[in-house]
Amino acid sequence: MPNRLVGDRSINRPRERDCRTNRERTEQRKTRRYDLSLLVIIRDWRVKESLSCNGKTRDISSRGVYFTTDQNLSPGAALDITLRLPLEVTRDSEVFIRARGKVVRIEKK
Repeated sequence: MPNRLVGDRSINRPRERDCRTNRERTEQRKTRRYDLSLLVIIRDWRVKESLSCNGKTRDISSRGVYFTTDQNLSPGAALDITLRLPLEVTRDSEVFIRARGKVVRIEKK
């Protein structure tokens, strides 16, 4: 049975503390995130001969991926992302996942 959204978005959503304000907040994501640290190859898919750069995932979901990289990216940048699921995850053979997406948020460190 598929998940349904009920009128109040906070129903059955875990609560956590915002590290900046120390206030309790409700998780707003609609899909579960999986903590996976995988190497990722990133490139601009709008530029045919663009150079690729490497990064590392922090977590992934069916709707997105959180990754870190030394490259300067801008919100809205169109990306082609390739990551490899290791044998420990697939239990059979290596699986490569390739997706296109856009940068939604940047967190500078």
